[in-house]
Order: sequence, then structure tokens, then C-alpha cells
Amino acid sequence: TEQSGVTPDAPISPVSPGGLSIELQIALNLIAAVVVAPISEELLYRGVIARAWGRQSGARRAIVFSTIVFAFAHTIGVGGTGTSEALIAAAIAFLIRVPLGLAAGWIWVKRRSLLAPIVLHALYNLAIVVLSNAGS
Repeated sequence: TEQSGVTPDAPISPVSPGGLSIELQIALNLIAAVVVAPISEELLYRGVIARAWGRQSGARRAIVFSTIVFAFAHTIGVGGTGTSEALIAAAIAFLIRVPLGLAAGWIWVKRRSLLAPIVLHALYNLAIVVLSNAGS
């Protein structure tokens, strides 16, 4: 307790201010990150944007263009306490997504299927969620 400096484990799961347990938050985050986002984003970025761009400019340009749009879209909402911090955070968010976008585009072209980039995207997001919740 307070005098010994030891805090006993809580008898029930911690609850967030929104009323959801940490386990439920992680489960919902996993569903969004590993199922919803990969399917919806790959349908948009590879299935619509890259496909349309590829008809006009070829596969390589389609991969690059869809990657830029994908990476840029993931900078929306990134912020900081000031303008320079927000710009740095947005640049990092952009640069982190470029390899995933290029890999997803490449595997989409090679496999001629949206399933492959969806699986790649899901595995990438799964790793991010697991690593970010490793201490929870």
C-alpha cells in the first residue's frame, strides 16, 4: 500500500474516462486497425486510385502516386503543440507510410489481387497495435 510503496493489482480491469476497459479498447483498436482500415484503405488506394492512375500512366506511376496519396492522407490530424512540431510530426507520419504504400502497391501489381496488399497492411497494423500496447 502507500506506506510500503507497493500497489496491489486492481481487482477489475482499469476503465478509461469513456467507460471502456483497456482490454475492450485494445480489442476495438485491433478490429479497426487489422480489419476495417486495411480493407477500406486498400480498396481506395490500390483498388480505385492506383487502378485509375495505372490506366493513364502505367503501373510504376500508379504505385508512386497511390503511395503519395496514402502517405499524405495519414498526415491529416497529426499535430503538435506548435506549428514546427506539427510539421515535423506530419513529415514523420508521411515518411513512415511511404514504404508500406510502395510495398502494398508493388505486391498489388505482382499478385494482381487486392487480397495481398490487404494482408500486408493488416500485418503491418497488427504489429503497430501490438507494439504500442505491449506495456498495457
